[in-house]
Amino acid sequence: MAFTKMNFFHWHITDAQSWPLEIPALPELSAKGAYTPDQVYSPEELAAVMQYGNNLGIETAIEIDMPGHTSSIWFSHPELITAFNAQPYSTYCAEPPCGSLKLNHSAVYSFLDTMFSDLFPRISEYSSYFDSGGDEVNVNAYLLDDTVKSNDTAILQPLMQTFIDHVHGKIRAAG
Repeated sequence: MAFTKMNFFHWHITDAQSWPLEIPALPELSAKGAYTPDQVYSPEELAAVMQYGNNLGIETAIEIDMPGHTSSIWFSHPELITAFNAQPYSTYCAEPPCGSLKLNHSAVYSFLDTMFSDLFPRISEYSSYFDSGGDEVNVNAYLLDDTVKSNDTAILQPLMQTFIDHVHGKIRAAG
């Protein structure tokens, strides 16, 4: 990348299929959500990749897509996820396995606060960017969400706005 003057690496580090990022405050995420125990990024490996990029003039932005593409969280925190592995997948998500964070569950916010409090201080010295995703949310997943039970955008829009405001508030507060 450095030789071709590419100076920004957008790292979509987690996804629906696997959670390979170790979060020391939530060790169960990668322990249960990664493909295998040896396919994870430790805090030291994450820092090393980001530092290596910085040494070459490449800034790394970590992306943890949410509220969609989060079905890998189900393996450690099923109470936070709606529509896990719902079928047919094209009805509930863009790619299998389906699973989205619940929009109206207070435990989701506690989980995110714990994750961000652990992660942001560790990555902020290497990058001033963090991507929270937010794309490819399928409203039908929220028909199966026991805290929402609707795919009506008039109901979902304020819940999604509250979610985004909370997440982006945490990102801004971390600098």
